[in-house]
Amino acid sequence: MSTNVVAEIWREGNLPAARPIDHARRVCTGTLWGLGAGVVLGLIAFPNALVGSRAFYLIPAFAVVAFLLALPWLIRDKTPVAPGVDVVARVLGTDESRRMRTVGNSRRKQALMVPVVVRPVDKSADFRTVIAVHGAEQAGFAESKPGTLLPLRQTEKGYGGLANVEEASPEQEALMRSLEQRPKLLPNTAPVLPFKPQSLDRVTTGDQLEWWGGMIAGALLAAVIMGIVSLL
Repeated sequence: MSTNVVAEIWREGNLPAARPIDHARRVCTGTLWGLGAGVVLGLIAFPNALVGSRAFYLIPAFAVVAFLLALPWLIRDKTPVAPGVDVVARVLGTDESRRMRTVGNSRRKQALMVPVVVRPVDKSADFRTVIAVHGAEQAGFAESKPGTLLPLRQTEKGYGGLANVEEASPEQEALMRSLEQRPKLLPNTAPVLPFKPQSLDRVTTGDQLEWWGGMIAGALLAAVIMGIVSLL
């Protein structure tokens, strides 16, 4: 039976950022990017906008708008962060090709998404997630085989993000020995743990509308401001 483990984990673990501050940050950041694009378009449409005294009106106007759009990022995130914990991850097999699992727009910096099942050393619930293995573009890169045990650290309890550790802790070493002797202690069917949502993630159609709507609004706002200033 074909298994698309990475795609399955991404689909189940990729949750939208839905807090009010996330919506505000997404809209305002999209608007800020649109404002920048609008400045370029505005300078093309109104080449005299920055000539003479007009610059004294235009530059402060854009500075004020940019500051207002950045305000959501100045609000501190008071969401409590659960401390991380050491874990042991076991590489899972998948029918997906390396090409399908490789991310990165540049050949010089690519990462291979590898599915793993994880057991924390504090005996909390097992879970599945994916890890990004960097260096996939390098000659001689070898992917860890299914069944390989890796000492890692869960960066925050409740989420599937994992990070490397400099060396395995005694608890991790003991757990790895146990799993080597009895692999069935860690079943491959553990539930997927979600990735921590980021404010600029665009997971749902609503997220896309917030971002691109902000871009369009920002571009129009820039064009309007520059058009008004060009008439002064």
